[in-house]
Amino acid sequence: WLAGDGRDALPVTVSVVDAAGRVVPRSANLITFTVSGPAENIGHGNGNHNSHEPEHGPQRQVFHGLAQLIVRSKPGSGPALIRAESPGLKTSETTLDVRTVSLSPAVSAAEPSFAVTGWRFAPPQPAKPDANVTMSDADMNTWSAVSPGSPQKIPDGQWALYRSSFTPWKGISERGGQVSFGSLFGRAEVWLDGTKIAEKTDAAPAELRLDLPPGQGRRVLTLLVQADNDGRTGLGAAVLITAEKTSATSR
Repeated sequence: WLAGDGRDALPVTVSVVDAAGRVVPRSANLITFTVSGPAENIGHGNGNHNSHEPEHGPQRQVFHGLAQLIVRSKPGSGPALIRAESPGLKTSETTLDVRTVSLSPAVSAAEPSFAVTGWRFAPPQPAKPDANVTMSDADMNTWSAVSPGSPQKIPDGQWALYRSSFTPWKGISERGGQVSFGSLFGRAEVWLDGTKIAEKTDAAPAELRLDLPPGQGRRVLTLLVQADNDGRTGLGAAVLITAEKTSATSR
């Protein structure tokens, strides 16, 4: 019998026999398989390493009188009828019982994502900096490396500039996706490739999710963040890129 979970499978041996039930070793008959009910034909073979016949479909030649069919259940229950027929031979049938079973524990498929890394932090200043200012990555006096999950402490009211870059997967480059800031501290502006795409007006840490428009090659993310209250700013969690799209959400 088969478990009716849509995943259980069973090999079914098919043989060409004579009137006495003996396998006919010289036979090479073409067999047509039919599977009906809560099961399906997912492939077959005959043990012949020199055979170039497709391993999927309704037909297969026997090799030395033998072949094998793989039958897989469909979700549900009931009898699954398997029929093997060939011109000049008596048709053969057998039935498999497909039984209702509890589905295996599972979790929902996760949306593929990758993290934006290599974040740099420029020293805080009283005035809001230019989001498109050009600074060399080799300028160790201006930039310092920061890691998401460790917000920076700067004087209240001052501004800090954060920047990183990434190259999206092909599908995201062509169709767009989502930028997700797991936790962003401070009031903030988000700039992508030199264009402002969002603003966060509440200084309290919050998630921020934004649509990422299509675009080829390297993309540049810049954050302008203003400190408030306890002076903490920046990235309190990872910044992820996914293929999912959503309207901008923030606090």
